[in-house]
Order: sequence, then structure tokens, then C-alpha cells
Amino acid sequence: MKQKIRNFINFVFGGSSKSLSGIRFSGLTSIFLAAIILASCGSKEVSSDNPEARKLFSLSAETIETFIQKTSVSKDSLEIDSLDKVYEKKMTEINFSVPPSTDYQLTEQENDSLYKLQLHLLEIRENKLKEFSFKSLGNEEAADSIISERAAFDRSN
Repeated sequence: MKQKIRNFINFVFGGSSKSLSGIRFSGLTSIFLAAIILASCGSKEVSSDNPEARKLFSLSAETIETFIQKTSVSKDSLEIDSLDKVYEKKMTEINFSVPPSTDYQLTEQENDSLYKLQLHLLEIRENKLKEFSFKSLGNEEAADSIISERAAFDRSN
């Protein structure tokens, strides 16, 4: 049991190349999340009239929301892995479509919104992967419990 817990902790925090489902957080997803957090740190004067920053925010938010929907209806871990790759590519395209350092021009509210959306996407992704893991182990009751918890969370938000 201790080894299973240790493996799970290593999976979540990236300490091991093995994971519960064989799929880990992607590097670019982690970098994107870190960039949002770092961009929101410190005091800065930000004008809300920068069109490139507005473009970055709207495209990022739309993309994250789209992948939240796609991930929530995914049928297996292979589909989630495929979605992760497409998501990384799309976010990279968005980030390179605006001038460098545009992310520093996002308002604090925009940073917070992107951060919350990203966390929601990661939470849904991890819940789906847990659900698939339990189903593959034949533990339908645990999988049903995860589905019920996710439905209750979605209704509360």
C-alpha cells in the first residue's frame, strides 16, 4: 500500500516516469501553467486596452474551455492522450501568434481566470484517468463513485 501511495505522489509531482495510467502531465502544459502563475506575480501597471493581450486571453480561454468539454466526454485514456497532444500544439500556436511578453500584459483577473480554467481542465483529466484506471481493474463501484463526485462538482460550479 505504501508503494502505491508513493507511486501516486511521484506521478502527480513528476518524480517518476511511471504513472497509474501511463500518461503524465505534459511538459508544455506544466510550462503554460507556470507561465500564468509567474506572469501574475509582482506588481505591474497593466493597461486593459492592449489588443494582443485581449487576443491571447480570449483564444487561450476558448481553447481551454473546448478541451474541458472534449476531455469530460472522452471514452478512454488513449483519447485523453491524443487530446493532450492536440491541446499542447494549439496552446503553442496561440502563444506564438502574439508578440513575446504579451502574457505580461494580461490583467490580474485574466490571469486568475486562465489559471482556474487550467486547473479545472487538469482536474477533469485526472478524474477521467482515475475512472478509466478503476474500470480497467474491474472496480466499477470506485469508477461510479468518481463519476458521481464529478457530477456533483459540475453542478456546484
